Amino acid sequence: MIPKYAQPGEWLTDGGLTDQGRQARRTYAKFVDGLMDLPVSTYRVSRVLHLLQSNYYDTSADGFALPPHTINFCVNNVCNFKCSYCDLNHGRQEWDHLNTKMKHNVIDPKVRHELPLDLCKRIIDEVAWFRPTIRIPWMEPLLYRDLIPFIEYTKSKDLQFSMLTNGLLLPKYARQLVDAGVDALRVSLDGPEAVHEGLCGVKGAYAKIIEGLGILVEERKKRGIDLQIGCYFTVNDKNCDQLVPMLESLDEAGLLEEMFVGFFMFNYISKNMVEAHNTHHAAVCGATVEETSAQYIDISKIDVDSLLRQRREIEERFAHRTRIHFRPDFTESNLRFCVSDAAGEFPGSRCETQWHTLFINPDGEIKSLPQCILDPVGNVHENTFLDIWNGEKMREQRKLLRQYGAYYGCMRCWSIYNNIEDLQGSWKSFPATGTED
Repeated sequence: MIPKYAQPGEWLTDGGLTDQGRQARRTYAKFVDGLMDLPVSTYRVSRVLHLLQSNYYDTSADGFALPPHTINFCVNNVCNFKCSYCDLNHGRQEWDHLNTKMKHNVIDPKVRHELPLDLCKRIIDEVAWFRPTIRIPWMEPLLYRDLIPFIEYTKSKDLQFSMLTNGLLLPKYARQLVDAGVDALRVSLDGPEAVHEGLCGVKGAYAKIIEGLGILVEERKKRGIDLQIGCYFTVNDKNCDQLVPMLESLDEAGLLEEMFVGFFMFNYISKNMVEAHNTHHAAVCGATVEETSAQYIDISKIDVDSLLRQRREIEERFAHRTRIHFRPDFTESNLRFCVSDAAGEFPGSRCETQWHTLFINPDGEIKSLPQCILDPVGNVHENTFLDIWNGEKMREQRKLLRQYGAYYGCMRCWSIYNNIEDLQGSWKSFPATGTED
């Protein structure tokens, strides 16, 4: 008798699940468990899963994808910073003139939106078998009233929990976060004190961040736990000469060797990209775009030569003391691409995010990333996680993306920057410990 094999829809969706599909899930779960048990960093495990899942880009003609390695929750729609380069901040003031990134992400800032804890728990229950990393990388999670019980429930299912915060409330919540079991915490830090506070619009924010980071380091040492701490620096026209001073400020605070630092290039949609996308790709992907983030900074003032000089200095002075990550790798060709507002693509780049990562907004709508220009593909209030992940709308988006690689409106997205790392293999230089993402 010829055995029956599970087809993609029989194990990669809930609605089509069969007995053969359940067996396929058990086998995949054992594979992921085996990876998680290896004595290497969570980041490297996640990256291996990322590459495996991206392989479906080239091998699954019907648009199915393996379960994602990362699920991003946007648990609320509020932030207590006023970052000058952030269109989410400007959107609170210009709600009647939404740009592309705002459309499905901030929701109405005049009304508080939060993902109900019971819904978050239901999703965790649905996905626990494939061991994704659970992240909160958007808006301000420390303003979410159910953050601590959400972390505790996630950890009760043996899942990794990572979050990004602006750090203003970190002194208040740092010990509670450690008690709850958070695995990795990132803080946005865009320069030394005066520069950072000039960008975020909140006086005294820098001191709060440093205090909160210090508490986390103290608790990690006292408890002997593997809590990964880091900060993210978003390069823009106001701080592109401040990479070295920012590291010096961390060193003065005694924190440099206690965390990793990520320097990330700015994500935006320029007027030239808008024109090219809306002319050539809008009808294909079903989404028109508008200028996003680029209207709040002067991209032409981001000095590539200065960034290259600073990278060399950082490698000489700091790279042996802490883990430092440049996204994409700070080479001249990469940086020239990032600061050009032309609509052209980076040679060989493509968007693979729909194959390995998912984002849930405060109303429960799902898309690949918060800044993705494509429409949501479903809502977790109405369907199960995997039925949306491999539902018809998501599979259609994948098939079109595979045909076009990426759209003109996507060319300065973090997904493209991440894909450039894959193309160039620069992620392999990261150390064997830590959970950089």
